[in-house]
Amino acid sequence: PNKKDVIQWGSGLFRYLNDDQAIQILQAVVELKENTAEAQLATDILDYFCQINKIAMAVHEEQSASL
Repeated sequence: PNKKDVIQWGSGLFRYLNDDQAIQILQAVVELKENTAEAQLATDILDYFCQINKIAMAVHEEQSASL
């Protein structure tokens, strides 16, 4: 059975990230990949995520800065 307090692979529960969490992770990847062959790909993935979720990065950055 599913145990809500147990977080592990194969638990049968789906875990979701909210948009802010996903953007923070993708921004960290962009920073990690800076000056590497994958830098543009990381930026493209972040841009695509924002595009499909209709998120304006400038607005998101302003809101994050105010938190």
